[in-house]
Parts: sequence; structure tokens; C-alpha cells
Amino acid sequence: MAFFLDATNNVGLYLWTAGVAGDLTIDSTELQLLAVLDDTTVATGIAPDVSDFRLTDLALRYSATLGKQTVLLNPGVRDELVYTAQNQSTFGQLDIIGRFNSTIVGPPVGTGAIEASFVSGEDKIDLSALNLGATNGLLINSIVTRDMSGAPAITETAAARFFYTVGGDTSSQQVAVVVEFDRDDGDNGTLLNQGRARVFVDLDGNGNLDTSVDMAIDISIDGALPVAGHPQIPVYTDFIFVI
Repeated sequence: MAFFLDATNNVGLYLWTAGVAGDLTIDSTELQLLAVLDDTTVATGIAPDVSDFRLTDLALRYSATLGKQTVLLNPGVRDELVYTAQNQSTFGQLDIIGRFNSTIVGPPVGTGAIEASFVSGEDKIDLSALNLGATNGLLINSIVTRDMSGAPAITETAAARFFYTVGGDTSSQQVAVVVEFDRDDGDNGTLLNQGRARVFVDLDGNGNLDTSVDMAIDISIDGALPVAGHPQIPVYTDFIFVI
């Protein structure tokens, strides 16, 4: 949790992580001072000045860890999820960003809703440590996006010539990242909330999808929303390839 503590002449921006689950007592050892701000620079009130500091000015970076994780992101804040190795999200042990909660009301009413998921244009997936551009000249100034809604399903098995701008055509450009999405994944044909997107990363750079070598990351998406401008399906600018 990030919060402000107001003093006479300035404001401290602190990060607090509870010592244990359910710990609601803030101890000094659990506080980390991130910055000291002039007290006129923090956005408060109904109409803060355009130059005021806001929580959305923060970027929260998380390092992916070994094995399968459910990653819950913070709404309204830029979350950067950093991947450095294939074993942090691999077939059989896929990370999933966000989750479907059937107990809350969402569009359509009564079907539940996606929560704590990726937000395109706000959050980032950082792949820079994988050095993809130096692997067999992979294209990192574009990605390929494929709509797998309806009859086709998101790819689950090895596939030859997968990482190309024209699938199966090795004369087209080889890319580092492919994003597939299925708006009816959890409903088997009905476009509701239990959709899913999957990010595929060609770690060995050979253009083929090898489930034992390449990386994949799942994202919970709202299948009821239109494809154009979908808020949870990542686009090229949502990835960090080079720092």
C-alpha cells in the first residue's frame, strides 16, 4: 500500500507492506519512505492542479517468480510485471494476470466480473531481460494479435511456424511475441466475462512454438467487451522490450 503522511512543510510518500496476512497494524519497520514532496504538489480536492502529484504518477514493478502465480494488479496505477526467465511462466505452470470473480455483479448483470487484471495503456509487461531482439533478428517493433474466439481455441500445444506475421508463412516477418485472445473461453460459445488472452514469447527464436522452451502468460479478460480498444488485451505499446 502506498500512502501520504502530511507534515507542516512537506508530504512523505510511503510504501507499506503488512508483515503477515491480515496485519492491520503499521509498524515503523514496515514503512519505506519513497519520496518527500512539497505539500502543494499532491493532488487533493475535487479539481487538483494539472501539475499536482497523483498516485497514477507511480510505477509499481514486480518481478515474476518461479512457477504458477495468480497476479493481481492495482487499478488506477501503472503496474510493470517483469519476466526474466522461461520458468517464471511456462506451459503447465502458467501465470495468470487478474481473475474472474463470480460473486460480484458485473456486465452483464449477475454474471460476475473480471478484477485486478491487466489494463492496456496503463500497465506493462517487461520482457527486456530476455534480450529478444538479439535472438535470430526477432521483430520487436511489432507484435502479432490473433482472435481465437468461437470455434478455434487458444493454442495449447506445440505449433510449427507460429511466430510469424502471417501464421505458417516463413517468408513473412518472424516476431518475438504473439498475443491470442478468446472472448468465450469460459463459456464455450457465449461472449461473457470468462474470456482469456495469452501472451506467447519465442525464447529460442526459431519461429516455432515449443511448449517446453517458450514462455506463455495468461490474462483474464471480459469477453463481453468489444475487440476494438479492449482494455485487457495487450497491444505492442504495453510491452517493454528494451530499457
